[in-house]
Amino acid sequence: MTPVRIGWTGHALRALSLAAGLACTAGFVAWRTQPDLVHALDAEIRRAYEEPWLNRWNEALALQPSDPAAALARLDALGRDLGFVRELDRGAVLVRMVSQHAAALAEGLGSLDSARWHARRLHELDDRDLGALVLHCRLSAHDDAGRTEAIRLLRPVVQRFPGHGPTAQLLAVLLLSAGEPGEALAVLEAAADDPAPAQWDVRWGAHPEEQCWMLPVADGPTGLAASVTVEHGAPLAELTFTPPAGTTLQSLQVQVQDRAETLGPDAAQLAQATTVRVALPGPLPAGRTRFTVRATRAHALPDWLRAALQGDLGRALAATPALDPARRERLVRLQERCR
Repeated sequence: MTPVRIGWTGHALRALSLAAGLACTAGFVAWRTQPDLVHALDAEIRRAYEEPWLNRWNEALALQPSDPAAALARLDALGRDLGFVRELDRGAVLVRMVSQHAAALAEGLGSLDSARWHARRLHELDDRDLGALVLHCRLSAHDDAGRTEAIRLLRPVVQRFPGHGPTAQLLAVLLLSAGEPGEALAVLEAAADDPAPAQWDVRWGAHPEEQCWMLPVADGPTGLAASVTVEHGAPLAELTFTPPAGTTLQSLQVQVQDRAETLGPDAAQLAQATTVRVALPGPLPAGRTRFTVRATRAHALPDWLRAALQGDLGRALAATPALDPARRERLVRLQERCR
């Protein structure tokens, strides 16, 4: 039998494999036995990666008060250099910061090409970000082709979420400008009749885990009702409710477990704040507590839709000759719901 000889290449590969295995073993042992060291090393790696980008970001912000055009030029360059970053990368948060700020600055300076570039970058980074979608569509709809593309992007989103104010309102405006007033009216009608519940933020502390969400359902023309179970590791003394933007409340009542008493702020507090704090009668012991929430909205329609129907969009729809009598009557009935 002829012996097999292993050359220097084979020995080198075996040595590399052994070194890699030892490195992985050492890393696993360090992770299990020296977590502080591992966390410190990870923080140092992140700092070395992020610091150059953050320095450029901070330099642009520092320059903006004295020379906004130069600051925008730096943000444009930073955005281009971060073009390799994708949605789940560590630098995605920085890309959002840069492009959101740069788009607003560019639009204020009249640099629309720059604003459109950053808006498109935000949309490409995460096409599920509705705020980025609205910004991208609003800025790109400056000509017929851009408006057609914006309508194409907005239509499926509004069909899925008809009550989302920013997308529905922009789509209605673009459809009206494209000579489709009937379609614009249909968008507003769908938003007015959207049965989907809107998400409320519920918090009971400052830590990220001390929060949950609830979805109130309609309870009459202007009423909302929901139940929420809070898991709190410490005594619970207060809840904070944040309804979705555009929801003006007349009343809010909270019931603890099966107790008869109801808690809630007065009308003055509701009128002054977008978040509502409800103090409990006494700290509840740590554990799981179920709350029943009932609220009354000031209006049956969302604030954004009332403003649109009573403002420029509603007046433009009413003045459109292409709106046939049947649709015009539907518009009048919809506007009557704003009162």
